Amino acid sequence: RADIRYRQLNDNRQLLQSQIELEQKQNDLIIL
Repeated sequence: RADIRYRQLNDNRQLLQSQIELEQKQNDLIIL
């Protein structure tokens, strides 16, 4: 079903987004 695949795409995008945010927070900590 297409909507399941679409939901997986959304989950992957959210995972990527949270990973990016985590890396940015770590970079901020290193800068401080």
